[in-house]
Amino acid sequence: MFSIDPNALNRARFVVHPLKPINLSTQFDNTEVDSPGDTTHLSDADTDSNHSHVQSEDDEPDVWTVKTNEGIAKNLTFSWDVPVKGPPTRSAFLSEQSARVFVAARFHVQPRLISDVDVIRRYISPADLLSSLKTTLLGGTSRLFGWDERDAKLIVRMDKNGHGRTILVLGELSEETTSSLIEPFLEIGTLICRIESTISDLRKPSTAAASRALAYALQSIIALVQSELSTRLPETLTMASLSRLSTSFSDLRFELGALAELCLCPLGESPPFVELPSTQAPLLDHLFSALDHFISHSAPYRTSAMIAYLLVTSSRDFNDSLAVTIGLVLRLSRPVKSLISGHKIDLPLFFSERSKLVLGSAARALDILRRADPEHPLCQIDWAWNAPGWGWFDKDLHAVDTQTREHIFNVRKALNKLYASADAATSTVEPEEDKTSSPTSEEGVPPPSESSETTTSMPHPPKPARVYKPELAAFSIFDQPPGSHIAEPVKDTSAAQFISNGPRVLPLSAPTLPLLVDATLLALPLAHSRLISSALFRVFTGRLAFKTHLKVLRGFLLGDEPIFWSRLRGALFEEAGISSASAAVGRGIRAGVRTRLGIADTTRDNMADERAEREGRAREWGVGLAVGLSDREGAGTWPPGGAELGLRLRNVIDDALEARWGAIPTSGSDDEKPEMARERDPERVVLKETSWRLGFLLRDLEEESPEGRARWLNPNAIEALDFLCLDYKPPDPIDAIITLDIRHKMHRVFAFLLRLLRVETVTRILFNTTFQEEGINNPPVLLIARFKIQSFISCLIGYVKDMAIGFHWDSFLAKIDEIEQEDESKSESTLPRDLKKERMASDIFAVHSHLSNTMDQILEACLLRARQRGVGNALKECMEAVLVLGKLVGDRCRQHSGSSADEIQEKHFILNVTKVLQRFDRLHNALVSPQ
Repeated sequence: MFSIDPNALNRARFVVHPLKPINLSTQFDNTEVDSPGDTTHLSDADTDSNHSHVQSEDDEPDVWTVKTNEGIAKNLTFSWDVPVKGPPTRSAFLSEQSARVFVAARFHVQPRLISDVDVIRRYISPADLLSSLKTTLLGGTSRLFGWDERDAKLIVRMDKNGHGRTILVLGELSEETTSSLIEPFLEIGTLICRIESTISDLRKPSTAAASRALAYALQSIIALVQSELSTRLPETLTMASLSRLSTSFSDLRFELGALAELCLCPLGESPPFVELPSTQAPLLDHLFSALDHFISHSAPYRTSAMIAYLLVTSSRDFNDSLAVTIGLVLRLSRPVKSLISGHKIDLPLFFSERSKLVLGSAARALDILRRADPEHPLCQIDWAWNAPGWGWFDKDLHAVDTQTREHIFNVRKALNKLYASADAATSTVEPEEDKTSSPTSEEGVPPPSESSETTTSMPHPPKPARVYKPELAAFSIFDQPPGSHIAEPVKDTSAAQFISNGPRVLPLSAPTLPLLVDATLLALPLAHSRLISSALFRVFTGRLAFKTHLKVLRGFLLGDEPIFWSRLRGALFEEAGISSASAAVGRGIRAGVRTRLGIADTTRDNMADERAEREGRAREWGVGLAVGLSDREGAGTWPPGGAELGLRLRNVIDDALEARWGAIPTSGSDDEKPEMARERDPERVVLKETSWRLGFLLRDLEEESPEGRARWLNPNAIEALDFLCLDYKPPDPIDAIITLDIRHKMHRVFAFLLRLLRVETVTRILFNTTFQEEGINNPPVLLIARFKIQSFISCLIGYVKDMAIGFHWDSFLAKIDEIEQEDESKSESTLPRDLKKERMASDIFAVHSHLSNTMDQILEACLLRARQRGVGNALKECMEAVLVLGKLVGDRCRQHSGSSADEIQEKHFILNVTKVLQRFDRLHNALVSPQ
């Protein structure tokens, strides 16, 4: 189908014959070239004519046959070592063309398809932009940029007519490129404006001192940043340096962003912004949290240093308040707000729980110490400490440790001198001027003086040459030169120095911020707080005789004073036989005397019967109660009252005090004794005051209950004497430990002991009636019931006194004695071995907590806690069974005394006693058997 011409193929293979080497010495005109397809030699003229006229269309010009033009011969040889000469050629890339060509091409390729009528494009030069950036970067408005109040940010200023939107176009750049280059500058200016707005809010008169200090610190940092911004701005701005300039402020923009985030006004949010905390402690917590966040996230050290400077500056007022609160400084040249509010101390949350506990206890302990001993060195001496401070380096930690040890040494030396003088005062009374002298004036710790209180950085005014009378001394100020009291203005460089020398990493000995706070800021306050609490504990156990108050409470309210409880039994209960006691029911206190003398009082008996009939109740005798407890509003009333009952109970207290401790009531002659004589024996003073601090009260109980009438209104119920309460009023400093809550717990124990005393009295009455009453044959079931009940009550009383109360109370007293001995023999070290003992020794309120826990343990051992209601009710019913048995025996005795014994009544009596015994056995087994 297709044919191949071999001749044509051969010709095509040898179109170009092998060339001869070029001889540079020959002339170009004499060069002979073999024409393709022809082997004859041609002349130069023939070659030219053939090249220009005779060449066919299919033939390509042969470079070897082309003759150079006539003229000067040029060497057209190119090699690697010959430089290229001639004018540079323009690049073919569009992006490398001139700016105008590129802009024209861009608009040609991307034309504006939509006409923005409301958009105004403003073409500016780099010089115009630089002129506006000089004010915009500092947070101000300029010719190109203005402030938007609604969004709280800097925007491109609109046209004069105020309509539409203005877009800046810088040189030959596009709108998007111009916007991206200008946006970082606008963000920096916006952040500065927002921070300055926060500063204005913090400077309001109603804000706290910490807020105003924060405003000052923020203003110092903003001034430092603005100075760096002004320094980095070039004198001239070109299109080539614009992109480099926009990235040169990235570090400052990050710092301003961190400050704006701290001020709760970051770029990502719009107004209204969240306000900073207005009180001192929450504001410091916010700053501390921000610093902890930036340190934990490895922020640039300048950013962390700025936040640290804000925290240090803002906490100065708090440091001064803390120093005054715990007694490090007595008075400052300017007023500071106390950290104590009510019974709490306002401390930041970033303080550890232990630190807050120690500082809060020390603040309350100092207040109590000032009331207990106003002349104590810790209440009268200014320890020349300007308030605790922060530390960020290892050298700061060593310096704080040295100052703390020196302070502890000075305080202990002053206290040891006070204790030594107090021991010497027991034999010799010191003169008044020795007591008022400063105990540390010879130990290197200066006493408070006017000069130390008003020490400031201001120069002292010159002394006036004219001498005025004391009443006219204030006019000497007019003799001074004008402005002599004003300090010279000093440029504040504290912010720049702190930031440049600020902490890059935390010390190795305190690698976290909470540890750093305890090691620097709180090192001295914690040590001083322990000294205050230890000194107050020494005052309590020494001059205030705290343990004597505990002895009074243990003896009278907790049943450890046998004389008091014996006389109380005689005043409230009757141990004689039932037949002699039941004859005088509710006829006043003198009824007992009339009964023993055999004098009958039919009139009062009739009155009691008529009153009981009107009230719809039977005339009953309260089993175990003393005869004639009530003479109020006629016979037969309950609860008892009246002056005779109050006098009898008052005599019980006074007789017990005089018989046991030899104390007598205070009188006017005691007030005439010198104060030092009273302080020689604090225990005797406490015992003298016990007679009027201790007294019986009638509790205000509810008369109605869910079951009906309250049981304490029934004289036969076990709760009949719950209205009677023995209370103790401790003196002013002691009531910080023996609080009302603890006394209420003691009232519950006293009411329980009063029930036991009544039940024990009934068992004695049963014994006397069973074995001493003549003419009455007691059935065996009564003897068995009496034996079981009396055995149970005896064991219960022994358990309550020895274990439930005695064991826990003695353990509490032993702990106090041990702490007191360790405190007296403690060396200069303030680091105790046992943390629990140190907790009680360094905090007097821990003694209150331990006493409260001891009372809780006593209540639990006596089955009086609310969660023990079930088993407590079983114990109460066991004790009430004793009263029921006593009432049955009493009714039987009255029946035998009035008439002969009836067999039916005797069987009924035996049946009731059997029921009581069975119920008692069931309740007893429920108590003692394991669940």
